[in-house]
Amino acid sequence: MLDIANSRVKVTNRIKIIVVGLFNMFLLSGCASDPLTQTLKKYNYAPIIPLRATANVGDIYNTKGLLDPYIFMSDHLSDYITQLMEQIKDDASIPDVEGEKQFNIGAETDIIGIAEFELSAYGITKFKVRFSGVVQYIISQTMFEDKLYPKIKETYPDRNLDKKFVITALLKVSKLEYEFYNKDGIKVSVKPESQIEKVLKAKFGAGWNASENNNLTTTEPRFIGYRMAQLNEHSYSYITKGTERLQKFELIEIPAEELRKIMKLEK
Repeated sequence: MLDIANSRVKVTNRIKIIVVGLFNMFLLSGCASDPLTQTLKKYNYAPIIPLRATANVGDIYNTKGLLDPYIFMSDHLSDYITQLMEQIKDDASIPDVEGEKQFNIGAETDIIGIAEFELSAYGITKFKVRFSGVVQYIISQTMFEDKLYPKIKETYPDRNLDKKFVITALLKVSKLEYEFYNKDGIKVSVKPESQIEKVLKAKFGAGWNASENNNLTTTEPRFIGYRMAQLNEHSYSYITKGTERLQKFELIEIPAEELRKIMKLEK
């Protein structure tokens, strides 16, 4: 009986060793998401690529994604939307990240993943990411219904909003920095005026530079994530807001993963 018990213990220990080994292989393979991708997914944001210096909650698009704009709030509602964005600003929810762990660059890596091919030409396969000054702008259904929707209808009385797509939340960072490494974990420098800097700036757009410590960094605050909903107006149902009689509507949130897939198809 003792031999049987010992055999069972040995088998159990082997299973534990195998499980731990597989777990460690998973971690070492770089399959775990980097902090930026984790943050975007945790808070249900799709990445904005290229990053934007300006964007507003309430911006309206003809289709899902950010390629076909219909109404920008800044065009005729600049002062109003600036005040509204300040009201819904939340700069306390998401902490800064000083990432010191290396991650593999892959198709599932938000933002930097779109440059996987360009980076591989310089032997870059891994990265560290740091970001700070994270701010969320989220408009609730109630605030959209009571404040922004009536203002849009008043400003654009002849525009059809039914089945259009509206930005309902934005994520912004004050600074975003990437540090690059080759497959052996040796740092690959991105120096000012270097060819790799030019290639990456061409890929990611304006607002990126090589930093003093030879990393790739944003030069000013950038919007990096968004949420979007479809605005469905009800043809024969109305609500009264003050002296206005407006069509009833509903906002149907578009899953962030769906927006991610659309972005990849567009790229």
